[in-house]
Amino acid sequence: MVDMIRDKLDKAWDAHERGENLDALKLCNEVLELDPNSYLAYSYRASVYVGLKNCYKAIDDANKSIEIKPTYYYSYNNRGWAYLELGNYEQALSDFSESIKRVGRRKYPIPYFNRAAAYIELKEYEKAIEDCNKAIEFKPTCAEAYYNRGLAYEKLGEITKSQADFVKAKQLGYNG
Repeated sequence: MVDMIRDKLDKAWDAHERGENLDALKLCNEVLELDPNSYLAYSYRASVYVGLKNCYKAIDDANKSIEIKPTYYYSYNNRGWAYLELGNYEQALSDFSESIKRVGRRKYPIPYFNRAAAYIELKEYEKAIEDCNKAIEFKPTCAEAYYNRGLAYEKLGEITKSQADFVKAKQLGYNG
């Protein structure tokens, strides 16, 4: 049964990555029927719900995942993403920071470029640039980090730098 759950979770994540959120949602629900304590299924489903613009359900699922496994960094990231979409930038910032704290020494760029997005909304552009630099250090092909850094540079009036980052983000496949 463990292999079947893992397979469904892998398929759910792949579907979500392709933008097939309803398929991903169905697979996450199937996993939760088999294992109601799957922190991964709740966390993945939280990400899917954000993709479906159902941020309150995303927050509920992220909270459930955190309740089951408080050390799982990605659940904090997903909850932060939902708060970011809702315009609750301070809470998003808090959750992205918690995700970064829980990642530890692993080189994981996602909460950094997400926290940068919150910093941009809060007009803290220098902090956004620092976080994007860290994300790019961890993953030089991180298109989202170049895009967010471009936004921060643009807000600071550094047009040459912002344009270079926008071009790089596009070259790396950014289509946000």
